[in-house]
Amino acid sequence: MAKVHAVTGSGGISINVAQVTTCLNVPELHTRLLFDALLSLAPPHLQPSSSNSDLQVDVHLLLIFLVLQAYHRPSTLRTGDTWPAGDIPPGSPPSPEHIGGSPVKSSVSLTAARSKVSTSTDDAAQYSYIIKHIPAILDLLKQGDARNPSISVARFNLIGLLIHCPGAPTSDTPLSASCPLLNKPDVDAVPLSAVQDWLTQNIGPATPSVRLGPSSRPHGTGVASSGHVIASSAPAGGAHMEGHHNVSVEGVCKSTVVQRESDIGHMADVRIVDCQDTVVYLLAPMRHVLVCGCTDCVIVVGPVAGSLKVELCERVHLVSASRRLRISSCHDSVFCIATSHPPLVHGDCRNLQLAPYNTYYEQLESHLRVAGIKTAPNYWDAPLNITAAPAAAVPARNGVELVPHSPDSGKMVVSLLPPEKFLPFTVPFRSIIGGAPARGAEGEIDPTRRAITNTNPFTMPQAYASALQTKVAAVEELRRGVKEGGLDTNTKRDFQTVVQAHFKEWLVASGNMRQVYDLARMERGEV
Repeated sequence: MAKVHAVTGSGGISINVAQVTTCLNVPELHTRLLFDALLSLAPPHLQPSSSNSDLQVDVHLLLIFLVLQAYHRPSTLRTGDTWPAGDIPPGSPPSPEHIGGSPVKSSVSLTAARSKVSTSTDDAAQYSYIIKHIPAILDLLKQGDARNPSISVARFNLIGLLIHCPGAPTSDTPLSASCPLLNKPDVDAVPLSAVQDWLTQNIGPATPSVRLGPSSRPHGTGVASSGHVIASSAPAGGAHMEGHHNVSVEGVCKSTVVQRESDIGHMADVRIVDCQDTVVYLLAPMRHVLVCGCTDCVIVVGPVAGSLKVELCERVHLVSASRRLRISSCHDSVFCIATSHPPLVHGDCRNLQLAPYNTYYEQLESHLRVAGIKTAPNYWDAPLNITAAPAAAVPARNGVELVPHSPDSGKMVVSLLPPEKFLPFTVPFRSIIGGAPARGAEGEIDPTRRAITNTNPFTMPQAYASALQTKVAAVEELRRGVKEGGLDTNTKRDFQTVVQAHFKEWLVASGNMRQVYDLARMERGEV
């Protein structure tokens, strides 16, 4: 076991990247990714103060996080199905965040192999897992005499990575503030058995505060009743504090879901699960987002302050700006992204394409400020494949073959979308009041600032900007030719009819006709 040392002034024990790399016998890159995943989920009061060059975390916090990684969602297989073996090359290191099941071969549809495991089932499973492992977690944190173990306030607060108590005033409120055994100024530690009894009696299952799906009104306009959120159900197992409620878009098929900040609240944890042939607009700043088991969907996600994870999806077009992006076992999908860290790719991924962020909406810049996301640096084109051999995990920016071929298919895992295929994406909504008020870091409205975004705030790479300009010039040239062509009235009418017929044919063939009808119904107030 590598030697660890006390953190000055905290009374805890810290461990750095080199020590964990030695202990776990994994590449240093994977250890840094493990630390990054942990720190992206830890509440503010559990964040280390050390610099990235000498990154350290509390060893007990790391142990709790590793216990969390042993959780697996309820089986996503139909009765009698089994996951095919052999997709991951022998000796491949595990993902630092492997919640969500095993990869599958390309001959098996990712989403077809999934049963419809509801969000509530997953919540109940997480609750059961936490309750089952509370004794083991407390055993990791215990102090004092072996016959009369105790737990300190500082170590108890580390459990805030897993659970929270509703009513906490801010996300930086430690868990001990909600425990009557430990929230007294003269108490430094209490008997372990008393803490275990209190946790067992007071932890309850997590329930999303908003759930959109087949039981809700069409197009995501319905809202279920609020639930009592205790046990964490964040996309990768983060802590939930007051204001960081859960939202679930679940089981939507052939529809359009539109949710703004006024609908889902401020800095929610969001899950988009088992949707098919659906367009989802989540135009709000969010804390963590999970997209799981979706097929043939277009998903536009507002700024994500923590982690955006996409897993077991097929033919998905995702547009988002996030601090971190993780893609697990996805096929034939396009990601138009801006991300503050290199995107992580793991599991059985096939034929993924990355492209620059390509949209905007009126509140985008104020939402970026709330989420703490800057427009630079942007690592959208520097993915890391942590399933491949370590040598293949070195980022190569601005190249075509960024990530090696999938081992048994011969297909590319990740490549950049060719510039000539790149198009802007239009969000077809305007603010009712002409611009949302800008918010501060804690979500408070700043009446002195009102931000309206009217262009993409992220810098467009020159190759993609030039390709877009070429398309714009071609359209302008066509318009000029029609205008200056000297066509008579009848010919112009015939030409217009042909153009409209081809456009309608394209709307039907591309599946966009249904969205046009959905948007028209929303405009008329029919949903």
